Amino acid sequence: MEYPKYADLTSKQLTYIKGWMTTFEKELYANTALDKDAAWRNMIDMDSFVDYFILTELTKNIDGYRLSTYFYKDKDSKDARLKMGPAWDYNLAYGNADYYEGYKTTGWQYQINTLASSNGDIYLSPFWWSKLVQDEDFRTKASNRWSELRKS
Repeated sequence: MEYPKYADLTSKQLTYIKGWMTTFEKELYANTALDKDAAWRNMIDMDSFVDYFILTELTKNIDGYRLSTYFYKDKDSKDARLKMGPAWDYNLAYGNADYYEGYKTTGWQYQINTLASSNGDIYLSPFWWSKLVQDEDFRTKASNRWSELRKS
């Protein structure tokens, strides 16, 4: 918890945040998560997730999903969706890591849990990314966004 600081949260705020995140994760983890009307789809700003995914994969940032990750949610009255970003901490990106295959120019970074868990690393990325790449809408949006960005 970065802002507000954990110590500054009221019990009502903490209960809301925990409940909201639990609901989101349950919906994304559910067997029905890939259905077109799955509830999690209305809970995230898909475009911000797509941009974050592309940036993390392009830079091969080994900490991009697991340690150096920010996401936020505004008040429901402003925008009730979870957003990824801002992106930060690229000292172990662009081939600057000599572990978890960060030095390779091939492979998918979202699959880092396979490497990390085999080494006993407790800092794994959330299952969100493995689930999202299975989703047809996410893949289509990511492909279209990649094509858009490659135009210039």
